[in-house]
Amino acid sequence: MAVVGYQRPSWPEMVFRDAQGQVIPYGNRWPGLPPDEGSVTVLDPGPTAAGLRFDVDPVGFVVRVTAGPVAEFVFPVCACDACDETAEPLADDLDATVFAVVAGQLRQRVERRGLVIEIGGGRRSSSWSLLQRSERRRIRRLLRDTPDRWDPWPRRA
Repeated sequence: MAVVGYQRPSWPEMVFRDAQGQVIPYGNRWPGLPPDEGSVTVLDPGPTAAGLRFDVDPVGFVVRVTAGPVAEFVFPVCACDACDETAEPLADDLDATVFAVVAGQLRQRVERRGLVIEIGGGRRSSSWSLLQRSERRRIRRLLRDTPDRWDPWPRRA
């Protein structure tokens, strides 16, 4: 049944290609579900600068960035279609996060009420009451031997 006064907008059909340049018919790249392997990249600048770990989840369509031992950032924060995030602001946020870590603008510490993460002038806190006791112990152990403020990454020669 047609709705009076409504006309669905048209949009161009997208064409996707595989690594060899062949067109992938939409919905037919893999038989069944896509492969389970996610991609992990670890960057270690040395003992006094915070390392970065990038986990790409092809099923959940998110990138998790772990900076130092416990600071985790997820892009997009919510992967549902209703949030309507576009790629450009997500890439800007990802860049800002990575560049802040590289510039030595990451702080991670435990305070009485919980975990505090400061990065690039922003601050996030996690209440201990939201975490299991084993997770609180794990975080304290990881942060025990780390600096309160990480150094900037060394420049390449």
